[in-house]
Amino acid sequence: MFSPLWLKPPEEGRALWQRISLEPALNFASGLAPLLFLGMGLNYLRFDDPLETGYGYTEQIRQDGLKFVYPHGLFDLSYVERHPPVFLGQMPLFQDSGPYILPSWAGMAIWATTPPFFYAFFTTLKRFSWVVIAGGSILGLAALFILSKAIARAWDGGWATTDAPLGLEYAPFWLMTAAAAGAAVYFRDRLSIACWAAIIPTVFFIFTFAATGWSQFGFRYGLDFTPFLWLLVARSIGDQLRWHHLALIGVAFLVNLMGVLWIYQFEPEHMNGWTWVRF
Repeated sequence: MFSPLWLKPPEEGRALWQRISLEPALNFASGLAPLLFLGMGLNYLRFDDPLETGYGYTEQIRQDGLKFVYPHGLFDLSYVERHPPVFLGQMPLFQDSGPYILPSWAGMAIWATTPPFFYAFFTTLKRFSWVVIAGGSILGLAALFILSKAIARAWDGGWATTDAPLGLEYAPFWLMTAAAAGAAVYFRDRLSIACWAAIIPTVFFIFTFAATGWSQFGFRYGLDFTPFLWLLVARSIGDQLRWHHLALIGVAFLVNLMGVLWIYQFEPEHMNGWTWVRF
């Protein structure tokens, strides 16, 4: 994001290493490094390990009933497969009695709670109208497929969709992420490159954590990277809000209003005698 400060524009005959200015990078490091080392020193004094933040000493990790959650400790590559079904696939719960649609404590896909995030994929790609049409259609079909599975599980109407092998219903999201990040690099969109450079590694490391965040509304670990998604969304939408922008923003407002009311207002009161949220 700050590359204009430390990376000078290309000039004929000048190598890449000659375009790099160390002073801005050192200034940034001089503000960050003391706090980083202070935190590591405090961790060493408390836990004899500069990289231990205290999370490894929490009670839940030692509860017999939760051993199955942490078979390989807090972080392990084997945990990656646990997260996409929540991060991209978890839907609200559907039932044939009131309130009919209710949030799941297990979480909800971030695109379901905040549909405007779809625009983040097209920040750079929007210059190609056919990519917007094709990519939007593929993402929409993937979203409908995931939603149809959730509805079918509730009513078992005979038309239930089956699970796609190898989690292929999530493939459009991964492909569009690769396309968006690749386009940012190809067109040298520095701010978009910076955002994807923050989002992708953060998502990966979150996925190596043992738990998926529950109890929660949405995917609460997403708070670590959604500020960068919002920046991409804002750049994608630009200065003019169109009808589809307003529609998806409206859906996000209604979904999150549902979460607030169902969980914090209706469930503690058991309004109408209904259960308003469950796993």
